[in-house]
Amino acid sequence: MDDSTIKNNIRKKRNDLGLTQTEMASRLEISLNAYRKLESGSTRILNEHVSKFAKEAGVSLAELVNGFDPVPPDSGYIDELKDSYDRQIREMQAEYRQELERVVEDNRNLRIRMADKEANMDMKDKLIGYLEKRLAEYESGKTGEG
Repeated sequence: MDDSTIKNNIRKKRNDLGLTQTEMASRLEISLNAYRKLESGSTRILNEHVSKFAKEAGVSLAELVNGFDPVPPDSGYIDELKDSYDRQIREMQAEYRQELERVVEDNRNLRIRMADKEANMDMKDKLIGYLEKRLAEYESGKTGEG
């Protein structure tokens, strides 16, 4: 993190608070000229004024330096987030299991229906063979008589 990023964060936070440079300088108990040098980059920013600015702006030093407030590891937020993701994963797994069971059942039913159709076609093939044989016998008997 370089000074220019921190200076931009300071300027943004001051503007977000609706404060002028004069008002912020007064809160920091420094001259307006000294504060302007902080924001303009004429003065090295990483000094005692940074933590004082953070306090006056009502933000953590980390938020001021980083531009965002990192989540402290002991806040429980990470655990809550992990629990939320774990719950979502379990719900998705349950949905996938249900869908898989439905597709397996559909497939089983289709196989049964296909087997029934195969059996039906086999019976019709046998019937066709029987009828062709009977027709051939009839025709051969009819020609034998005449």
